[in-house]
Amino acid sequence: MAVKSKAKKKAGKKAATKKVAAKKPAAKKSAAKKSGKKVAAKKPARAVKAKAKAAVKKTVSKAKKSVAKVKKSAKGSVAKAKKSAKSSVAKAKKSVGAAQSKAKTSAKKSVAKAKKSVAKAQTQVATTAKSLVKRAKAAAKKVVDSLPLPAAVAEAMTPAADPAPASSESGSSST
Repeated sequence: MAVKSKAKKKAGKKAATKKVAAKKPAAKKSAAKKSGKKVAAKKPARAVKAKAKAAVKKTVSKAKKSVAKVKKSAKGSVAKAKKSAKSSVAKAKKSVGAAQSKAKTSAKKSVAKAKKSVAKAQTQVATTAKSLVKRAKAAAKKVVDSLPLPAAVAEAMTPAADPAPASSESGSSST
């Protein structure tokens, strides 16, 4: 039925244009035809407009979809970047902590070693000092023994039979 009505409309329009052309003189027939054509061409122009609107709507919806996709992907990439940044920061903190603990342990070890070496050095110094004192005493004794003693001192050192020289020895030693 729709097809028949369209045909009727077309036929009516054609008839109307013919009537207009018949009423007007021959010189103006071409203009009337043109005007009739324009009237006839209005309908396809509407269809073209509708098609254009539909196409625009489609492109707009596609653009909106693509924008939404881009936004989604951007959000995802931002989240990924944040995650990776957090993990890298955590790794850096861990490595710093490990380095600090290593430094502390190495420092403690070096301090302990230094203390040990100082203690060793102190004991060596003490032992060498003792041995040096002993040697010095022995050398002094040798020197004293090698010196020629005066006769009075030699007499005092020699053991006497009577106790009288012994008392004099104690007196001489006090002076």
